Amino acid sequence: MAVLRRPGCAGLLLRAASLLFPGLVVGLAFASQLPLAMLLLVGIGVGFAVQNALANTMIQHLIPDALRGRVMSFYTLVFFGLFPVGALLSGGLAEVLGVSIRIAMGGGVGSGSGDHRPSIPGSPCQGPEPLSPALHSPSKGWVGCGEAAA
Repeated sequence: MAVLRRPGCAGLLLRAASLLFPGLVVGLAFASQLPLAMLLLVGIGVGFAVQNALANTMIQHLIPDALRGRVMSFYTLVFFGLFPVGALLSGGLAEVLGVSIRIAMGGGVGSGSGDHRPSIPGSPCQGPEPLSPALHSPSKGWVGCGEAAA
């Protein structure tokens, strides 16, 4: 993330990771050989790490300083607080439907829940826009895709 100096490009990478991670989870659901499953798990780990590192960084960058603590605490509560609830529901569904079907369902829901807006032709980098123009300034170290880094 430290080398990504363009928020739109980070947004594009976040979208790619948001498709890669659950797409590989769906692939894992249908993997019948151990080496393939292990390879998919490596990709899932990389996709998960990239997706969450970018999401955390972008949230912290886009939120005004006065609200950052509140927003990050809510984000952390939702992100980590819902894991036990999701695990309980996922385990119950896996018991009824089968593990492979449940893993495929989880990957499908993950694929469908991302931001998959199409790119504007000619613009290599798109992504979430800052909350206000004041938050998107070269003085913070981030520049737009068409601008040169300071």
